[in-house]
Amino acid sequence: MKPRKMRWQGRDINIMDMDFDVASEAWCEYRLLDGGRVRLKTSALRISWILDENGNRTYNDEGDPNIIVNHATNVVCTEE
Repeated sequence: MKPRKMRWQGRDINIMDMDFDVASEAWCEYRLLDGGRVRLKTSALRISWILDENGNRTYNDEGDPNIIVNHATNVVCTEE
């Protein structure tokens, strides 16, 4: 993939979108006290590395990668 620019937190940055396969997407389920249920699942739509001015991947002070994850949260509510 080739780098692209985007506006993030008020500044222009270089990012590289990463290809990925979904390894697992589990639902979290909550039982409500009235008998209902709420199920949640978050799915990544796009994962991008933040690049430095030389096009290298960047990391924070703890050594973790600086990535941006665009995601969607799916919600299913049921009454019982």
